[in-house]
Amino acid sequence: MEAEIKGCYTALVTPFKNDKNRTSHAINYDALDKLANYQIEHGVDGLVIAGCTGAASVLTANEQVGLVKHVQKNFGDRTKIIAGDGANSTREAIELAKRMEDEAGVFTHLSISPYVNKPSDKGLVYHYTAIADNIQGDLILYSVPGRTGGKGIMTKTVETLADHPQIIGIKEASGDLERIKDTLAKTGSRDFFVISGDDGFTLDMIEAGGVGVISVASNVAPRLVSDMAHYALDGNSRAAELLDKRLEPLVSALFPKDENGNASPNPVMAHYALERMNLNVGVPRLPLMRGAPEERTAMYKVLGDLNLL
Repeated sequence: MEAEIKGCYTALVTPFKNDKNRTSHAINYDALDKLANYQIEHGVDGLVIAGCTGAASVLTANEQVGLVKHVQKNFGDRTKIIAGDGANSTREAIELAKRMEDEAGVFTHLSISPYVNKPSDKGLVYHYTAIADNIQGDLILYSVPGRTGGKGIMTKTVETLADHPQIIGIKEASGDLERIKDTLAKTGSRDFFVISGDDGFTLDMIEAGGVGVISVASNVAPRLVSDMAHYALDGNSRAAELLDKRLEPLVSALFPKDENGNASPNPVMAHYALERMNLNVGVPRLPLMRGAPEERTAMYKVLGDLNLL
C-alpha cells in the first residue's frame, strides 16, 4: 500500500469559468488553487480530483489528467492526492490510470464501477483485476449504485478483489449499512479498508470499522467534517456525534430531495455553496443546471447557520 488512507478526503469540486458556452466552459485553475488551499488549511487529509463531484462525466481524458497533474504538482507535497480515473470501458480505465501515473505522478486511483452496461459480479472482478494488473500503484474500488445502476459492488465481489495486492480498499456509497458491515467483517483480516462515500453514513461506518470519508460536504465545511471523522476514529463518540448532528442540515442541502425526484444532483448545490462563500467555482457544465430557488434558499440559510458566509 503506497500510503495509509484514513480520515477526511474531499471529493473536490472542479471550478469552471462562467463562459457563455456552458457545454465546454474552461476549468478555472486560479479558483481550483484557492479551493485546494482552503481544504488543506482546514485540516483535510487528502483530495480526490476528477471524481463524480469533480465533474468527471463532462471532462475529457486530457482535462482529467491535466487537473490531477496540476493539483499534484502544486499541492502534492502538502496533502495526499487521489486520482478519480474510472471509466465505463475497462480499456479506457486502464489507459486513464496509466496516464495518471506517467503524466501526473499520482499512484492512488479511485475507480467507479462501470455504468450503463451493468456488468455481472464476475465481470466486475475481471474489470478491476485487469486495471490493477496494469498499473504500478494502488486501486480503490467505488461502489455507488445511485450513479451506476444495479446493485453496486457486492460483498462477495469485494472479498474476491481484496485478495489482489494492489486493490487496497473500497469507497462505499451503496447506502446499505448491513452490506457495509458484512464487507468489513469479511475483509477485516486483510490489508484492505472501507471508507464512506456518503456523508450521511460516515459516523455509522467509522463506528462499524471504516477508516473515514471521501466527502462532498468537506468542500464547504472541511474543518467540521475532518474533525468529526477524526473524533470518531479516536473513539471520542460524543464529540463526533455533536458535529455529525451539526452537519446534518448541510448534508441535506447538498443532496436535496423532492417528492417528484427532480431535485438537483450533486455537485450542483456544492457549486452554489462555494460560490456564495466567494470561492468562485462557477456553475457546472451542462447538462447540470443551477439549483432551484428553494434549494438555493435552503443552502444559504445553512451557510449562515454554520458561519460560512
